[in-house]
Amino acid sequence: MKKITFNAPLNHKAYSYEPMQIEVEKVIPLYGKRFEQMKNHLLDDCPEIIENRDLMYMKGNTAHCILFLDANGSDGILVEAEGADYARKSQFIPNARAIIEANDIIFGLFASLSHAIEDDYNKSHKKLQSKIDSKLQHMIRKHKQELGITDDHEMAMQ
Repeated sequence: MKKITFNAPLNHKAYSYEPMQIEVEKVIPLYGKRFEQMKNHLLDDCPEIIENRDLMYMKGNTAHCILFLDANGSDGILVEAEGADYARKSQFIPNARAIIEANDIIFGLFASLSHAIEDDYNKSHKKLQSKIDSKLQHMIRKHKQELGITDDHEMAMQ
């Protein structure tokens, strides 16, 4: 079996894992050594957290977070600062870039499907409208004939 290798923190004597709903409000790539600085100093004040503090909050059982992405790698750090200037709540996310890319692919597929459904609906609607218009024109001509009204007579009346 081929070995699988990735980065992840291991918790010492964890008694449980209770995941919660996460909504990533913004993805911020960190360039150069900035990602390593954040990863190794999570309790230091962080200008990127301060700038985006209003995007991080708890609502019900959902944490609205910022995902800081290693611009030179694939990992990320998920942060919900609770109004602080540092990463008060955080989680290291291995292969975060793959999660973002998969989400982008799924979103793109849904958008394409939505456009296809809309186009199909519009084509069907146009065909149906054309049929209705044709039938209405036929019914109007027939009713005019029954009343003895001709197009020439109608024009003379106008």
